[in-house]
Amino acid sequence: MTLKPGMKFILFLFIFFVLVVTSCEKQCIKSQTAFSLIGFSDAEADTIILRKFLKQGSLSQPIDTVLLEHIVFHRSHDTLNIVASSGFVTLFSDYNYEIFFPGSAKLLTVTDIIEHENTANRSLFSCRKDACSNTITGYTVNGQVSHAVSFGDLIYLKK
Repeated sequence: MTLKPGMKFILFLFIFFVLVVTSCEKQCIKSQTAFSLIGFSDAEADTIILRKFLKQGSLSQPIDTVLLEHIVFHRSHDTLNIVASSGFVTLFSDYNYEIFFPGSAKLLTVTDIIEHENTANRSLFSCRKDACSNTITGYTVNGQVSHAVSFGDLIYLKK
């Protein structure tokens, strides 16, 4: 079957349009979730041991352990929000975590972090490289399922 010159041009425009529109869709970066502490004193939260585990595995073989010392908090009523620390306080949905507080001998588990994967779409003539990130929609702390707050990717840990 032979296409007429006008049909070839229309087919070319259609393919070009599809390629341009789909080239503007991109996967967003993984969410970088932090945690806030509810009901902890400054002394209890001064030192934290964060252990990371494979999500598919058990909580018996950590793949990484980080000692968080000299953490700077901002207190808002009974909640401590981490402002800065000497280690990494970012949690990712690919892993499960144990968070130990030596000052109070409290151990918390954070498992089953659920991340909604977002994509960024742009119109045909404005395919900018704007940053976007996925959002955390849920997680489990010590077996208790929680839904993430819609305006931020914070995991709230209660004493």
